[in-house]
This record gives sequence, structure tokens and C-alpha cells, in this order.
Amino acid sequence: MSSRIPYSLPALALVASLSIGGCASKPETPEAGTYTLAGSGPVVVFQSGLGDGRQVWRDVLPALSAKHTVFAHDRPGTGTVPAKTGPRDPCTLAAEQRAALRAAGLKPPYVLVGHSLGGLYQYC
Repeated sequence: MSSRIPYSLPALALVASLSIGGCASKPETPEAGTYTLAGSGPVVVFQSGLGDGRQVWRDVLPALSAKHTVFAHDRPGTGTVPAKTGPRDPCTLAAEQRAALRAAGLKPPYVLVGHSLGGLYQYC
């Protein structure tokens, strides 16, 4: 029995190049009402998992906002934000989150919290 990797190197290179290409796109500025911002102190940024919006953090944000600035937003296609066309790779989603943080007037450093696939979005 031979151990064989199910993916070819060229296929992996293609996926990597497509992902990196998504990082170069400039995100749109989010509209007002698409994020939750509360509290003061160190900034904690919450990213929900696949298909979830910021509402999944509704029980966590009030408790943490006593000592921290908390931020959670709806990605396009979740919560209050309609879906959009174009790249939806992790780097694009991370760039959109950074744009939302800028729009909210929040500057680094951030503590990043991601649930499920949201953890990947926080990584880019």
C-alpha cells in the first residue's frame, strides 16, 4: 500500500495563487448599522462562523464591553448585509473586516476572536 497525497502540486499552487490574488482587492467601506461596537479599553474583534452574523455574539459582547471595546460585524450575506458577488476568500473577508474597523474608528492592536470558519478569516 502506498501513501499517496490526493492533491497535485499544480492544483495546490493554483488554489494558493487565487487566494493571494483575493488579498489584493480593495474592499468597500461597510454601511452604518452593519456592526456592533460597545465599551472601552483594548479592542476585541469577533468574527462569526460560516453563515452566521454578529448576532451569535449577543450574549458575549455586553459582559466583555465592561472592560474592553468589543466589535462584531455582519459579513456580506449574513445578518443585515446582502450577499455580494466577487471574491469571497478568507483574505478578502479579512480585508473587509479591516475596512469595517477603520470605518468604526478603531486602530490596532486587536485581540481577534473567531468561531469556526471565522477563525480562518481572522488569520489572513
